[in-house]
Amino acid sequence: MRILLLRTYLINIGNGFIDKGAKTILNKAFPDAEVIEISGYSRLIKYKSGTVIKEKMQRVLNIKGDEYFGDWSKTSFFDLSDLLDFDMVVIPGCILNKLHLIRFQDILIKIRKSGIPIFFLGAGGSNYSDEFVKNSRNILKKIDPQVLISRDTRAFDNYSDYFDYSYDGLDCAFFIDEWYKPPSSNKPFLVANFDKVNEPHLDTDNLIIRSDHVPFAYNRKSRPFHHVQYKIETKLEKVREEKKRENLFISDNIRDYLFLYSNAMETHSDRVHACVPTLVYGNKAKFYYDTPRGGLFEKFTSLKEINNKPVSIDRKDLEQKRESEIDMLKKFSKEIMN
Repeated sequence: MRILLLRTYLINIGNGFIDKGAKTILNKAFPDAEVIEISGYSRLIKYKSGTVIKEKMQRVLNIKGDEYFGDWSKTSFFDLSDLLDFDMVVIPGCILNKLHLIRFQDILIKIRKSGIPIFFLGAGGSNYSDEFVKNSRNILKKIDPQVLISRDTRAFDNYSDYFDYSYDGLDCAFFIDEWYKPPSSNKPFLVANFDKVNEPHLDTDNLIIRSDHVPFAYNRKSRPFHHVQYKIETKLEKVREEKKRENLFISDNIRDYLFLYSNAMETHSDRVHACVPTLVYGNKAKFYYDTPRGGLFEKFTSLKEINNKPVSIDRKDLEQKRESEIDMLKKFSKEIMN
């Protein structure tokens, strides 16, 4: 069997944890299958380049989006899936949003018309308001995917009826420790990872390493649209101040970040995907941001205090939930493919 894994885009390091976690799940569920990864980055360029970003750059920075990024409105992008044969398609992550779904809807609609099943794996949304869910459901109706394994219960409750098979599962990054085993550090340290709220005072004598999950934001020519939008809308002064902070860590290699999270005594962050890898590698994390994305922590009783103090995950519970998800994925695949 050949499985096409439609990755998202590495505009932040957390997406890499999701994508490799998804590949790990597929390898465990289908050890004899060939998993083929295709990036969705060109889709981001296609649908972002001529819209909100250009307008905000014009208004706030007084430069034209076309001058900054180039005008892609007359460009067609080639899709590698046209050169491949495959038996099923998997798309992971925070895909249950109108803006994300619309970027993939053309290829997904074409795939479904050919009779190939589509699996949403570790899927969730960044918002669950009535209007937001309605818009996402309208696109799902066009795509007609068959399987939903959600990453949080709100995603399952809002979208499971649009799928033939559904299961309230885990975020794919909860499998990332099975994809990579980092080496050990020669000294203790904490990780602070903040770009939405101010970093709190951490009362420690240990080294604090400050990781940044959007590494390409510091290269003007390759700066991704998502991060440009965030910096324009929020704290340009904070960006300048960030560069003065001690022990700022930036890399284009997700293994470097996993080395930090697997060795950190604690991780303090406003990003869920700084906390998740820390937890699955057996360390403590505290989460500092109020967002529906944080619903993925609610799957674990051991994490109920993660917004109040550093906590660790119940390993037995994690293993049981991971095994259940893989079993359900195999079950759904068997029923669909046979």
